[in-house]
Amino acid sequence: MASKRTLQVLVLPTLHDRMVFHARFLPPRNPLERHATIAAYIFRKWRFSVADTVGFYWHGFGAWANAVGTASLSEGAKPAKRQWARALYSVGNRMTTRRAADEYFLKMVPLAADHVEFVYPPSLNSKQIQTQLAEWLAASNRHSSRFFVWSLLFPVDFYIAKFYLLPANLFFTYNCFRVISHWRAAQGARTLASLFNVGEVTWTPSEDLENRIRSISDFVTGELKKEGDSGATQRSSVWTWTPLGDVHDEVLIELEKELKAAELWRSYRRARMQYFVFNGRDIQ
Repeated sequence: MASKRTLQVLVLPTLHDRMVFHARFLPPRNPLERHATIAAYIFRKWRFSVADTVGFYWHGFGAWANAVGTASLSEGAKPAKRQWARALYSVGNRMTTRRAADEYFLKMVPLAADHVEFVYPPSLNSKQIQTQLAEWLAASNRHSSRFFVWSLLFPVDFYIAKFYLLPANLFFTYNCFRVISHWRAAQGARTLASLFNVGEVTWTPSEDLENRIRSISDFVTGELKKEGDSGATQRSSVWTWTPLGDVHDEVLIELEKELKAAELWRSYRRARMQYFVFNGRDIQ
C-alpha cells in the first residue's frame, strides 16, 4: 500500500488578525513529477520576479509621493498640490491589489494530496485559523463562476485580434492565466473540502517554528537597532516581533531558507499587501 502524500501548509500571522497560508510542494514520487515540480517552481519564481520588479518602481513612487506630501505639508503648500501624489498611489494600490488570498492558497492544493498538515506557531489560535479556512471554502464556488466568466471572454480576444494584434495577445495571455488560476482554485477547494470530510487534516502547533521565528526576529531587531544607532537610518521605533503580529521581510527570507519553503517570503508579502490595502477585508 502506497504511503499517503501529505501536503504541509505553513500558517503565519499577519496584519489585522489574518493568517497567511503557504502550501509547500508535494514530495515527488518519480522523475516526471520531480521535473514538473521544478518547472512549476521556475514559473512561480519568474512570475514573482516580474511582480517584484514592477512593485519596486511602483512603491518607489509611493515613497516619493509620501515624501512630497510631507514636504508640501511642512512648506504650507495647497492641499490639492500636496495630496495628488499620495491619492494616486492609494488609488493605484487598490486597483492593482486583488483580494484573492484564498485563491493564492487554494490553487496550490494539488489533486494528488491525500492528507493536509497545517503547521503553525502555538501562540496562534487554531480556531481562528479554522474559521478563516471555513470562510474561504464556503465562498469557493465563486472560483467556478469566475472560471466560466473568463472563459466566455475568449471570443472577445479573437475579435480584438482582427484589429489590434498586440493588445489582443496581451489580453488573451491574461485571460488564459485567469481561467487556469480560477480552475485550480476551484479544484483545490474541492480537494481540501473532501479531505476535511474524511478526516485527513491535522493541526500541528510547532514549537520549533515559533522558536525559529523568535530567534531570527531577535537577530533582525538587533540589526535594525544597530542601523539606527549608526545614524544610517532614522527610525521613530524599531520593529520587534510579537506572537500575533506581522512578520518582518528579513525574518521571512531567512525562515524560507531554513525551512526550504520555496517562495514563502513572496507569497506572504502578496497576502499581507491585500490586508494592508483593504484593512483586513478578505473575500471580494
